Formats: sequence, C-alpha cells, structure tokens
Amino acid sequence: MDEVSRCYQLLGLEVGSSQEEVKRAYRDLVRVWHPDRFAHDERLRIVAQDKLKEINGAYETLNAKFFNDSISPPPQEEPIEAVPEPEAAPVDEPAPLDTANVAQSKVGIWIGVLVVCLLALGGSGVLFWKHRMAKTTAPIEQVAVYHPELKGFEMILNADSAVYVGNWPIGNSAKDRRSKSYHYAGTVEGSATATATFTPIIPATGNYDVYVWYAQGPKRAINAPFQIVHAGETNEAKVNETIKGGRWQLIAEEVPFRQGTNGYVRLSNDTGEAGRVVIIDSVRFVYSTKQ
Repeated sequence: MDEVSRCYQLLGLEVGSSQEEVKRAYRDLVRVWHPDRFAHDERLRIVAQDKLKEINGAYETLNAKFFNDSISPPPQEEPIEAVPEPEAAPVDEPAPLDTANVAQSKVGIWIGVLVVCLLALGGSGVLFWKHRMAKTTAPIEQVAVYHPELKGFEMILNADSAVYVGNWPIGNSAKDRRSKSYHYAGTVEGSATATATFTPIIPATGNYDVYVWYAQGPKRAINAPFQIVHAGETNEAKVNETIKGGRWQLIAEEVPFRQGTNGYVRLSNDTGEAGRVVIIDSVRFVYSTKQ
C-alpha cells in the first residue's frame, strides 16, 4: 500500500475522498484521540499522543497531495505549424485548382480548431478533473479487529451533546446527577413525541459496551425505551428509571459498532403510559474486552 492510500485508511476514508471529507474525518479523530481526554490514565494519554501524531502526519500528507494536485498544469499540446497559403496566380492567367493544397489547408484549419478546443477545456479544468477522478479503492476496516491500544478506552457523551426532538426541559436539582444538568421529557401512550440521540465517534470497528446514567425518582418511567443502532441493526433496552440511578447502568454489551459516526443511542418518550418522565444525564461507550 502506498503512503497516500495508508493515510486515507488511517483517517477511515476511501482513497480519493474529497478534501472536505478529509478535513471532517481529521477533526473527528482529533476529538477522539486528544490526550487531554485521558488525563486520568497516563498509559492511555501516551497512546493517545502517539495516535494523534499519526493522524496529524496523515492529514499533512493528504493536504500536501491536494495542494500539488491543484497546481499541476494541464497537459501541453505540441504547437501546430501554420500551413502556408498557396501563391496567388496572375489575374489574367487563372491557375488550375491545386486539390492537394486545398485538402492540406482544410486539414490545417480543422487541426487548429481542435487545438483551440483542447486548450480551452484544459484551461477550464475539465481535462485535469477527469484525470483526478480516476481512483482506486483501499480496504476500510469493517470487521472487528482487536486493538490493544484501545484497552480501557471510553467515550462519555453528556446530555448537552445530544440532538433533541420535541420538548426536553433541563434540570439540575437531582442530587444523583453526574453532569451539571440533565434533560427529561413527559411520557406518552402513543407514538413518540420526543427523542434524544447520542452519536459517538467510534475510533475503530469493534465491540463496545453501552451504559447510561440517569437521576432516579418516583415519577420516572419504569420502562424508558432506549434504541442502540449499530452496523445496520437495532437493539432495544427498557430501563426502570425509578431505581438504580446515580450510577452507570449497562444497557447493551459487545455491540458491534463500525468506525466513525455510523451508530447512535436514542431515548424516546413512548412508554405507553402518560404522567411520568424519561430522563437522561449521560451515555458511555466502552471498548469491550471481548472482540
């Protein structure tokens, strides 16, 4: 595998991905592997530093490639020599028609027109764009492979990092909250009217354990419905939020997430019973010891 292909693969992209896609993947991976996120564990902090160096190196290599591609001149056409016009014959003595010269003149004209068109297309970037569109496909990690450097890895998404649909008031009075605040929504008997979606940035394809944190209470839902969407599949978990709050609760283990932002966890308010609330403080993704 050449260096450019390796850099694309390191960022989790196909060879030939656009500069905007490269920039987006780079930003996501920097957020995942920033050493400050592992300040609590010196070993993981060192692993993150090394990983971030690789990511930065791959990003710089691809940026240099994009720059070089942008300044590469279009292919130069060899100059076409002008075809000399036949000498004019005296007026009083009309010269016989030289069919060979006439044919040669027409060929020269058509070649000149073709050259102008090619140069115009090259100047507009069309020829260069066709050249850049040709690409090969490098393998992207879709199957779980054990990554020893991810041992102990976890990603925690607080309530303020979720995407909300519907009415989700903010609370901060519960003593067993984990974050500064949490969100809650009133339950309904019919279809969901409120959802909270947490989308992690998965550093590598593999199995992850999923936990949730909530503040318990007597008016909480006894069957808060969580969906865990991963690799084109959906798992469901019902959580009794009247008990066992103020701690991490495991709702799914060894969930096969793919690298990137392809999966998510969603809490909805369709419990089938009105008059209660579903509540969420944080969601946690931990790299599983079983791969």
